[in-house]
Amino acid sequence: MPSGYEKSESIESCRKRLAREKQASLRERRKINDENRHPDHTEQEVNETPEIRKKRLAKERQASLRKK
Repeated sequence: MPSGYEKSESIESCRKRLAREKQASLRERRKINDENRHPDHTEQEVNETPEIRKKRLAKERQASLRKK
């Protein structure tokens, strides 16, 4: 056990603390993975006109509806 933690910490509280730390780590990893899969602005999106963007979004919307 790292020296920063009290030795009087019960086994149960240690398990709870470790579970919270593990969940926080998993949430952070998911967040990073989601950002890598869905970048905010791709080069295509930056260069497209409003009309082309509207058509692309409509196609994406239709595709997502078909998946459901």
